Amino acid sequence: MSSDLREIVDRLPHLSAGELDQLFERIKALRQMGGNGNGHAKSDDSDVILDTIIRVMQSNGLTCPYLKQLRQRRNYTSFKEKVPALMDYLKKVSTNRLEQSVILDLGVGLLYHDIKHWSIPMTDSLIMNNIHRIPAIMDVHFPGYARSGMLKMLVKR
Repeated sequence: MSSDLREIVDRLPHLSAGELDQLFERIKALRQMGGNGNGHAKSDDSDVILDTIIRVMQSNGLTCPYLKQLRQRRNYTSFKEKVPALMDYLKKVSTNRLEQSVILDLGVGLLYHDIKHWSIPMTDSLIMNNIHRIPAIMDVHFPGYARSGMLKMLVKR
C-alpha cells in the first residue's frame, strides 16, 4: 500500500457521514472517467456533469448539495435531456475521457462566470438549466477551437 493510500485509509474513521458521502461520490465519478481497470469505462454522463457542477461551485466558495440531492431536483429531468447533446459536443472535441473531463470542467467554470454577470443569485439549478450553453460559451472564449480540433490542445498545456 502506498503512503498516500495509507494516509487516506488512516483518515477515514475521522470523516463525518456527509464527508464520507461526498468522498464516495467523487470516487465513483473518478472511476467512471478513468475506467474500471480493464480500459472499458461505462458511466452515467449526467452524474459526471453534476459532479463537475458541484466542484465548480465549491471552488468558487458556494455551498452545493450532494449528487443524490441534485438528482432529486425538479429540473433534473430537463437537465438529463440536455446531457446527450453536451456529451456529443465533448466527444467531437476529444475521444479521451480525461480530456473531455477537463474540457467539461473548463466549460462549467466559464458557464458559472457567465451566469454570475446576470446579477441574479447563483444556484446549482441555474447551472443545470443552462448546460446546453456550454458549447456556445466555449466558442466565445475559444473561437473556432472546437471546429478545428484545437480545443483539446488546451488540456495538454
